[in-house]
Amino acid sequence: MSTEKSTNIAVLGTGAMGSRMTLRLLKAGHNVKVWNRSPDPAEALASSGAVVATSVAAACAGVSVILAMVRDDEASRMIWLGNEGALNAAEPDTLAIDCSTLSPHWAEELAKASVSRSIAFVAAPVLGSRPQAEMGQLIALLGGNTAEVERAVNTTAVFAGKSFHIGNAAQAASAKLAVNAFFATQLAAAGELIAYFRALGIKDEKWLSMFSDIPVVAPGIAGAMKGMSAGNFTPMFPIELVDKDLSYFIESADRQGAGSEIVLFIRALYKRAIDLGHKDDNITGIQQIFK
Repeated sequence: MSTEKSTNIAVLGTGAMGSRMTLRLLKAGHNVKVWNRSPDPAEALASSGAVVATSVAAACAGVSVILAMVRDDEASRMIWLGNEGALNAAEPDTLAIDCSTLSPHWAEELAKASVSRSIAFVAAPVLGSRPQAEMGQLIALLGGNTAEVERAVNTTAVFAGKSFHIGNAAQAASAKLAVNAFFATQLAAAGELIAYFRALGIKDEKWLSMFSDIPVVAPGIAGAMKGMSAGNFTPMFPIELVDKDLSYFIESADRQGAGSEIVLFIRALYKRAIDLGHKDDNITGIQQIFK
């Protein structure tokens, strides 16, 4: 796939992930305009060379690529289809890329709305968190037709070291939800196992050594278990967002007539963590509900 640079890019949403993706784009030599619902995170990027826009429409004027990284369907709908939304402000043949974790239903609707306005659209949810964004090592799951996906890689390759063309927009959104559900399930199980080992009197360093060197445990899970052992729940993927993603997965499974029994149970565990006051903790904070 091509990695030719896009010249003028608008980034909508400059939170923890969007700001880091913006910095990667700026360092790669792109001209970037930024907008955020609360202005301070966008204004913080001005010293790095970003142009701060006062509205979505202003951010999207005169750019060839619009990239969004926002919290949920509601925020995505507002920035793309609002009264002064990006699709109304964009010129024909602009490339729209949404890296947010969206429901497949909304991703499909957004793709259709883009086509109706002669805007190329690619869903590009990313795997990874803040450190991977800073190092350009995210993984992009791309949804759209082949030509549009190839255009999108010109931009996403700056912050995503790998990419997979999954299918259409809804399928890419579905794949991201499936990965997050799988991750959340494994960490809930890990949290319960930690409580089990501690009840048995097995020291953390013993089971950590074992879990770091057996084939059934992926390196990412072993690393997360180290964080659980240390009680380090600094948010990178807050439990509140885990719950949102699990709810999208369950809704999508229901729409498709697929099963979601395990994820329904796992979501109940994360909701318990929220009820206990852990909504802002990292996903690894699920360990705190097990005693």
